Amino acid sequence: MRRVLRGLLVALLGAAGALAVGGCADPEGELKAFADRCADQVNAGDTDGGTTCDPVPEVKSSCDFSCTNPAAGVLDGTFFYTLSASVADDIPLVFLATATSEETDGQLYLTWSLQPLAKADRKTPAGPPITVGPMLVVDGSLAYLAKSLSVEDGAANPISGSPIAAENLLISTCPGETRDDPQGMCETADFYCGTIPQGTVVKPTKLDISGSTWTMVRVSGSGTDDYPEPPPINCAMDPAKAVTEL
Repeated sequence: MRRVLRGLLVALLGAAGALAVGGCADPEGELKAFADRCADQVNAGDTDGGTTCDPVPEVKSSCDFSCTNPAAGVLDGTFFYTLSASVADDIPLVFLATATSEETDGQLYLTWSLQPLAKADRKTPAGPPITVGPMLVVDGSLAYLAKSLSVEDGAANPISGSPIAAENLLISTCPGETRDDPQGMCETADFYCGTIPQGTVVKPTKLDISGSTWTMVRVSGSGTDDYPEPPPINCAMDPAKAVTEL
Protein backbone atom coordinates (compact mmCIF):
# COMPACT_ATOMS: atom_id res chain seq x y z
CA MET A 1 0.00 0.00 0.00
CA ARG A 2 2.86 2.41 0.71
CA ARG A 3 4.14 1.79 -2.81
CA VAL A 4 0.65 2.31 -4.23
CA LEU A 5 0.41 5.70 -2.55
CA ARG A 6 3.90 6.74 -3.63
CA GLY A 7 3.00 5.77 -7.17
CA LEU A 8 -0.27 7.67 -6.90
CA LEU A 9 1.61 10.85 -5.99
CA VAL A 10 4.09 10.42 -8.84
CA ALA A 11 1.28 9.79 -11.28
CA LEU A 12 -0.67 12.81 -10.08
CA LEU A 13 2.33 15.07 -10.53
CA GLY A 14 2.89 13.69 -14.01
CA ALA A 15 -0.76 14.10 -14.87
CA ALA A 16 -0.72 17.69 -13.62
CA GLY A 17 2.22 18.50 -15.90
CA ALA A 18 0.62 16.84 -18.90
CA LEU A 19 -2.64 18.71 -18.37
CA ALA A 20 -0.82 22.03 -18.08
CA VAL A 21 1.23 21.46 -21.23
CA GLY A 22 -1.73 20.17 -23.18
CA GLY A 23 -3.81 23.24 -22.46
CA CYS A 24 -6.73 21.33 -20.94
CA ALA A 25 -9.80 23.54 -20.53
CA ASP A 26 -10.31 22.35 -16.94
CA PRO A 27 -7.00 21.00 -15.62
CA GLU A 28 -8.08 21.11 -11.98
CA GLY A 29 -11.26 19.17 -12.73
CA GLU A 30 -9.41 16.60 -14.83
CA LEU A 31 -6.78 16.10 -12.14
CA LYS A 32 -9.44 15.63 -9.45
CA ALA A 33 -11.22 13.06 -11.61
CA PHE A 34 -7.94 11.19 -12.09
CA ALA A 35 -7.25 11.24 -8.33
CA ASP A 36 -10.76 9.94 -7.65
CA ARG A 37 -10.26 7.02 -10.04
CA CYS A 38 -6.98 6.16 -8.30
CA ALA A 39 -8.55 6.25 -4.85
CA ASP A 40 -11.46 4.10 -6.02
CA GLN A 41 -9.06 1.48 -7.34
CA VAL A 42 -7.00 1.42 -4.13
CA ASN A 43 -10.13 1.18 -1.95
CA ALA A 44 -11.48 -1.67 -4.05
CA GLY A 45 -8.34 -3.64 -3.32
CA ASP A 46 -7.58 -3.84 -7.03
CA THR A 47 -3.81 -3.57 -6.65
CA ASP A 48 -2.55 -6.83 -8.14
CA GLY A 49 0.22 -5.89 -10.54
CA GLY A 50 -0.02 -2.26 -9.47
CA THR A 51 -2.74 0.28 -10.24
CA THR A 52 -3.37 2.83 -12.95
CA CYS A 53 -1.66 5.26 -10.55
CA ASP A 54 1.29 3.04 -9.72
CA PRO A 55 3.88 1.81 -12.22
CA VAL A 56 5.40 -0.57 -9.63
CA PRO A 57 4.04 -4.14 -10.00
CA GLU A 58 3.33 -6.69 -7.28
CA VAL A 59 2.17 -4.28 -4.61
CA LYS A 60 2.55 -5.81 -1.16
CA SER A 61 0.59 -5.21 2.05
CA SER A 62 2.28 -2.89 4.54
CA CYS A 63 1.04 -4.96 7.51
CA ASP A 64 3.48 -7.26 9.29
CA PHE A 65 0.77 -9.54 10.70
CA SER A 66 -2.63 -10.76 9.57
CA CYS A 67 -5.68 -12.64 10.80
CA THR A 68 -8.69 -14.33 9.27
CA ASN A 69 -11.41 -11.86 8.37
CA PRO A 70 -14.40 -12.07 10.73
CA ALA A 71 -17.84 -12.89 9.39
CA ALA A 72 -20.17 -10.09 8.33
CA GLY A 73 -21.82 -8.54 11.38
CA VAL A 74 -19.03 -9.38 13.82
CA LEU A 75 -17.55 -5.86 13.68
CA ASP A 76 -20.94 -4.15 13.99
CA GLY A 77 -22.00 -2.00 16.91
CA THR A 78 -22.13 1.46 18.44
CA PHE A 79 -18.89 3.13 19.44
CA PHE A 80 -17.44 6.33 20.88
CA TYR A 81 -14.99 7.35 18.15
CA THR A 82 -12.04 9.75 18.38
CA LEU A 83 -9.99 11.31 15.61
CA SER A 84 -6.85 12.84 17.09
CA ALA A 85 -5.10 15.20 14.70
CA SER A 86 -1.32 15.02 14.96
CA VAL A 87 -1.13 18.80 15.43
CA ALA A 88 -3.20 18.66 18.66
CA ASP A 89 -3.55 15.01 19.55
CA ASP A 90 -4.85 15.45 23.11
CA ILE A 91 -7.98 17.35 22.01
CA PRO A 92 -9.62 14.97 19.52
CA LEU A 93 -12.72 15.39 17.46
CA VAL A 94 -15.24 12.91 18.88
CA PHE A 95 -18.15 11.09 17.30
CA LEU A 96 -20.84 8.55 18.05
CA ALA A 97 -20.11 5.84 15.49
CA THR A 98 -22.35 3.14 14.10
CA ALA A 99 -20.35 0.36 12.45
CA THR A 100 -21.92 -2.05 9.98
CA SER A 101 -20.27 -4.76 7.91
CA GLU A 102 -21.39 -6.88 4.99
CA GLU A 103 -19.95 -9.44 2.65
CA THR A 104 -20.13 -8.80 -1.09
CA ASP A 105 -18.70 -11.22 -3.65
CA GLY A 106 -16.64 -12.92 -0.98
CA GLN A 107 -15.12 -9.68 0.33
CA LEU A 108 -15.83 -7.99 3.67
CA TYR A 109 -16.73 -4.30 3.73
CA LEU A 110 -17.06 -2.07 6.79
CA THR A 111 -18.94 1.24 6.93
CA TRP A 112 -18.90 3.83 9.69
CA SER A 113 -21.59 6.44 10.25
CA LEU A 114 -19.96 9.13 12.39
CA GLN A 115 -22.17 11.59 14.26
CA PRO A 116 -20.03 14.55 15.41
CA LEU A 117 -20.40 15.42 19.10
CA ALA A 118 -20.06 18.90 20.60
CA LYS A 119 -16.68 19.73 22.12
CA ALA A 120 -18.43 21.34 25.10
CA ASP A 121 -19.65 18.05 26.58
CA ARG A 122 -18.64 15.28 24.12
CA LYS A 123 -22.23 14.09 24.25
CA THR A 124 -24.50 16.41 22.25
CA PRO A 125 -24.83 15.81 18.47
CA ALA A 126 -23.44 18.71 16.43
CA GLY A 127 -24.10 18.82 12.69
CA PRO A 128 -24.92 16.06 10.21
CA PRO A 129 -23.35 12.59 10.35
CA ILE A 130 -20.45 11.55 8.12
CA THR A 131 -20.34 8.28 6.20
CA VAL A 132 -16.94 6.59 5.87
CA GLY A 133 -16.79 3.61 3.55
CA PRO A 134 -17.59 1.00 2.56
CA MET A 135 -14.01 0.07 3.52
CA LEU A 136 -12.48 -3.18 2.32
CA VAL A 137 -11.21 -5.41 5.15
CA VAL A 138 -8.35 -7.70 4.04
CA ASP A 139 -6.85 -10.25 6.45
CA GLY A 140 -8.06 -8.13 9.36
CA SER A 141 -6.52 -4.91 8.05
CA LEU A 142 -7.89 -1.60 6.77
CA ALA A 143 -6.28 0.83 4.34
CA TYR A 144 -9.04 3.14 3.15
CA LEU A 145 -8.37 6.41 1.34
CA ALA A 146 -11.15 8.86 2.21
CA LYS A 147 -11.21 11.49 -0.52
CA SER A 148 -12.96 14.08 1.65
CA LEU A 149 -14.46 14.31 5.13
CA SER A 150 -16.18 17.37 6.58
CA VAL A 151 -17.42 18.36 10.03
CA GLU A 152 -19.87 21.12 9.19
CA ASP A 153 -20.60 22.43 12.70
CA GLY A 154 -17.69 24.21 14.37
CA ALA A 155 -19.14 23.26 17.76
CA ALA A 156 -17.64 19.80 17.19
CA ASN A 157 -14.13 21.13 16.47
CA PRO A 158 -12.14 21.57 19.71
CA ILE A 159 -9.05 22.83 17.89
CA SER A 160 -10.35 25.98 16.20
CA GLY A 161 -14.11 25.99 16.77
CA SER A 162 -14.66 26.28 13.00
CA PRO A 163 -16.14 23.91 10.43
CA ILE A 164 -13.37 21.63 9.22
CA ALA A 165 -12.73 19.69 6.02
CA ALA A 166 -9.98 17.22 5.20
CA GLU A 167 -8.90 15.38 2.07
CA ASN A 168 -7.06 12.15 1.23
CA LEU A 169 -7.15 10.66 4.72
CA LEU A 170 -5.65 7.18 4.78
CA ILE A 171 -7.56 5.36 7.52
CA SER A 172 -5.58 2.28 8.47
CA THR A 173 -5.12 -0.47 11.01
CA CYS A 174 -3.05 -3.66 11.02
CA PRO A 175 -3.56 -6.76 13.17
CA GLY A 176 -1.07 -7.12 16.00
CA GLU A 177 1.23 -10.04 16.65
CA THR A 178 -1.20 -11.39 19.28
CA ARG A 179 -4.90 -10.98 19.99
CA ASP A 180 -3.98 -8.90 23.04
CA ASP A 181 -2.96 -6.14 20.64
CA PRO A 182 -5.98 -3.85 20.04
CA GLN A 183 -5.13 -3.13 16.41
CA GLY A 184 -6.76 -4.79 13.44
CA MET A 185 -10.29 -5.91 12.62
CA CYS A 186 -10.11 -9.57 13.61
CA GLU A 187 -13.02 -10.20 15.98
CA THR A 188 -15.68 -8.65 18.18
CA ALA A 189 -13.94 -6.29 20.59
CA ASP A 190 -14.70 -3.39 22.89
CA PHE A 191 -11.80 -1.34 21.55
CA TYR A 192 -10.41 -0.80 18.05
CA CYS A 193 -7.71 1.62 16.99
CA GLY A 194 -5.45 2.64 14.14
CA THR A 195 -3.55 5.40 12.44
CA ILE A 196 -3.96 8.01 9.72
CA PRO A 197 -0.49 8.03 8.12
CA GLN A 198 -1.49 10.66 5.57
CA GLY A 199 -4.09 13.39 5.32
CA THR A 200 -4.51 17.12 4.78
CA VAL A 201 -6.90 19.60 6.37
CA VAL A 202 -8.06 22.02 3.66
CA LYS A 203 -10.53 24.11 5.70
CA PRO A 204 -10.35 26.48 7.59
CA THR A 205 -6.66 26.41 6.60
CA LYS A 206 -4.37 23.95 4.84
CA LEU A 207 -2.54 21.70 7.29
CA ASP A 208 -0.75 18.36 7.06
CA ILE A 209 -2.13 15.95 9.67
CA SER A 210 -0.12 12.86 8.74
CA GLY A 211 0.51 10.71 11.80
CA SER A 212 -2.95 11.22 13.30
CA THR A 213 -4.74 8.43 15.17
CA TRP A 214 -8.24 7.06 15.68
CA THR A 215 -9.93 4.93 18.34
CA MET A 216 -13.30 3.27 18.88
CA VAL A 217 -14.70 2.31 22.31
CA ARG A 218 -17.85 0.19 22.33
CA VAL A 219 -20.85 1.82 24.04
CA SER A 220 -24.44 0.74 24.58
CA GLY A 221 -25.98 3.32 22.26
CA SER A 222 -28.90 3.73 24.66
CA GLY A 223 -27.57 6.84 26.39
CA THR A 224 -24.44 8.81 27.16
CA ASP A 225 -23.61 7.45 30.61
CA ASP A 226 -21.04 4.97 29.27
CA TYR A 227 -19.23 7.43 26.99
CA PRO A 228 -15.55 7.33 28.02
CA GLU A 229 -14.30 10.54 29.65
CA PRO A 230 -11.58 11.26 28.95
CA PRO A 231 -11.52 9.01 25.89
CA PRO A 232 -8.39 7.18 24.68
CA ILE A 233 -6.68 8.81 21.71
CA ASN A 234 -4.42 6.03 20.39
CA CYS A 235 -3.65 2.32 20.57
CA ALA A 236 -1.63 2.89 23.75
CA MET A 237 -4.90 4.21 25.24
CA ASP A 238 -3.32 7.52 26.25
CA PRO A 239 -6.13 9.79 27.52
CA ALA A 240 -7.38 12.93 25.85
CA LYS A 241 -7.46 16.20 27.70
CA ALA A 242 -10.53 16.21 29.96
CA VAL A 243 -13.57 18.01 28.62
CA THR A 244 -13.45 20.33 31.63
CA GLU A 245 -10.02 21.54 30.47
CA LEU A 246 -11.13 22.54 26.96
